[in-house]
Amino acid sequence: MYQCNGVTRKHNRCTFKGKYTQNAYGVELRVCKHHKEINSIHEWSLHKSITETPHQILNYLRMFSRVYKNEDLGLPFVLAVCAKLHHLADLRMPSDFLVDVFFDAILTHGDNMECPVCMVDVSNARTLECGHVFCDDCIRTWILEKPNCPMCRKCV
Repeated sequence: MYQCNGVTRKHNRCTFKGKYTQNAYGVELRVCKHHKEINSIHEWSLHKSITETPHQILNYLRMFSRVYKNEDLGLPFVLAVCAKLHHLADLRMPSDFLVDVFFDAILTHGDNMECPVCMVDVSNARTLECGHVFCDDCIRTWILEKPNCPMCRKCV
């Protein structure tokens, strides 16, 4: 059984067993019944000490602080990048490169077709994880504003 990823009132890591799964900003965390309704990543971010912070949450917070420093990126997009790439937090790479890695992780090359966003036949089609296909420029612009599929609204 896994240890809970929650934080106590005394700013320590919870010692109960994590029997439940929590989705905190797109990251699956194990928590106990006392913390299943509380966003564990947010709770840990409020504390200055990181000595007892679980490694998975610490990686997410490090990634968030690196990517969010880029003022051109909106908060929903930064949260999506961090949820997808928090395991890369220990790597030393510029935030611009992390954005490229994020797009490479969520977009695959698709068949030539008409883009449903701009309604133009495209040769550089990209497919999201949900299977919808768009031109590369349209989907990158869309995801920077709203990190979801323009067709089905599924989070990327």
